[in-house]
Amino acid sequence: DLEDVKLTLGYDHQNLRTTSGQFDYTDNSAEMIVARAGLQVHPKLTLGVEGTISLTTYDQKVLNDNKGYSAGVYGDWRPGSYFSVQPRFGYTLYDFEQTSLFVKAKNENAWYADLTLAHQPTDFMSYSLSAGHELTPGIEADSIEDWYFRPNINWTVIKDVGLQTSLFYEHGKQGGGQLASLSEENFDWYGGGLTLSYSPMKKVQVSLNYRLTLRSSDVALRGYSQNVVGILVTYAPQ
Repeated sequence: DLEDVKLTLGYDHQNLRTTSGQFDYTDNSAEMIVARAGLQVHPKLTLGVEGTISLTTYDQKVLNDNKGYSAGVYGDWRPGSYFSVQPRFGYTLYDFEQTSLFVKAKNENAWYADLTLAHQPTDFMSYSLSAGHELTPGIEADSIEDWYFRPNINWTVIKDVGLQTSLFYEHGKQGGGQLASLSEENFDWYGGGLTLSYSPMKKVQVSLNYRLTLRSSDVALRGYSQNVVGILVTYAPQ
């Protein structure tokens, strides 16, 4: 039955531009494609396959341009209206071109897995937990492989006002980097955030964000603490 088949296709273009000349070697453009095909094998269970393609090009010849591919399977189990379990498992491959003058290109591959639980026990509170393993492009390195744990809680304070509290923890390693001597680094990255959102009208949302990040590393001078405050205005025409 075609009504039991769910198809999803998405495309995104991203331009990353830093505001400091110290980090402009990370400026890049990326194309990202994601596709999913699922079959509802039971009224409460959907099983399917998924895949992604990404193309990243750097403005400067410090990090290596790359092509990324992933393929896997996923599930979506919803035993009730307010609870869901979504597992994912697959394989990721990054093909790095030798565009850098400093970092030797090395193709990377690894398995990925994620388990996300979401629950809304009351009308004014919901929470979710995500945990897994991933391989992603790095920010100051070619690639990052890590384990992660990301819980968050959403609160509906009053009508049109929401509060989101979140925590995150990652333990991983990254290879390559701005310095040729940085062949591999192991790190821990953790912190939390608060987001207060308000909808002054139906299609507009204004959010005030705060995030604290702490990072430790087995490489000297690579640890830091960071405080980020931001304002986001979102308009949804539909």
